[in-house]
Parts: sequence; C-alpha cells; structure tokens
Amino acid sequence: MKHINFFIVAFFSLTFVSCSSIYSIKDFSSKEKLYQDFNNSVKDKSINVKFINDSSLTINNGAVIKNDTLYSTGYRLDKNYRKVALSEIKNINYTGSDYKSANLLLKNDEQINAGDINIANDTMEYSVTKKILTWSEVAPLDKIKEASYKNRWLGIPGWFLAGTGLGVIVGAIIFTSRNNGSPDNAYMTLNSFLTIPFGSFVGIIWGWIDGYNYIYRFNP
Repeated sequence: MKHINFFIVAFFSLTFVSCSSIYSIKDFSSKEKLYQDFNNSVKDKSINVKFINDSSLTINNGAVIKNDTLYSTGYRLDKNYRKVALSEIKNINYTGSDYKSANLLLKNDEQINAGDINIANDTMEYSVTKKILTWSEVAPLDKIKEASYKNRWLGIPGWFLAGTGLGVIVGAIIFTSRNNGSPDNAYMTLNSFLTIPFGSFVGIIWGWIDGYNYIYRFNP
C-alpha cells in the first residue's frame, strides 16, 4: 500500500511540474496580436520550430514574424571610420590599456564609443561600430506547426518541490521497510533523511534542464 501511495504522489507531482503555456490564435483578438506577442517574447532567445511535416529546427538569437512568415534574427557589425579635431573634444576616457579605445565627450555634448584610435596633426581618427539587426527567412507560417522557447529558471520551483517531496517519501519507505519503523538504528535513520536533500538537488537540476515551455501554435 505504501508503494502504491508513493507512485500516486510521484505521478501527480510530475504532472504538476511538467507544464507549459500554450498560445494560439484563439487566445488573441487577431492573428496580428498573436504575432506581436510572439515577437515581443522571443527576442534573443533560443527557439525550437516544429514544421507540419514533423521536422524541426533550432533558431538561436531570436526570431520575428513578418507578413505571415517566420524569420530568424541575428546581428552583424557595421564599422565606420570618422575624424574629429582635438579642439572639439571635451573629455577622453580611455577604456583600454593600449589607448586604442575610449569614451569621447564632445563639446556639443555628443558621447561616442570610439575604437581604433589614432591621433595625428591635432586630429583624432577613430571607428564607431554598430550592431545591425539582420533577418533570414525560415518558412511561411502555413508550413510551421509551432514555435517554442524555454524559461529555465521558471522550471526550477516546481521540480524542486517535487524532488523534495519524493525524497521525503522515498526516505520514509526506506526507513519503514528496512528499519521496521524503529528509531534505534541511527545509521539507517540518517540514510533515510539523506534522500530529502538528494531529491531537492535532483529536482533543481532537472527543473533547469526541463524548463518552463512557452509554445505558440500556428497550425494546431
């Protein structure tokens, strides 16, 4: 009977922690609202895409939906070279020991993150690097079943509680089955209680791995 109770509790514990938030068009007033929520949620995240033919694809660094098409996003560095007279610089705060990079404050209060600095003839030559967002087409949405991402931190609390609870139950089973419920065997009692922190630790690790899934379904 005790073992049956253990598996019942284990089942409900795993059911509790193994959950997700699922969104589809029925949860929004329009498909544009669904797309907007998706675009705001998946910025810079790792996304798993499942196609209607059951193939899958992992996208890193986020994605965006535009014109009923899913695009993966990324960045490229765009470097421009400029010049400024030293007389126009109010302050120079060097950020590297080689004096090749600095935060510049000009007299017009413009702030510049400068790199590749070279000073000659009362003039500073420098580079300014910008991150440019890029898009790459993945597939039209009519070919995609769902796209999902994990929040690993949110997966920890539920699994921690489940692991701790299961550790308590396993410890109780070990204690009663091997020690016949007698508290005289201190070694056996200690081993029984050690299942609690072990279960908590396993719960934390598994919770991080499993995470909490946010799923957007486009073709249920």
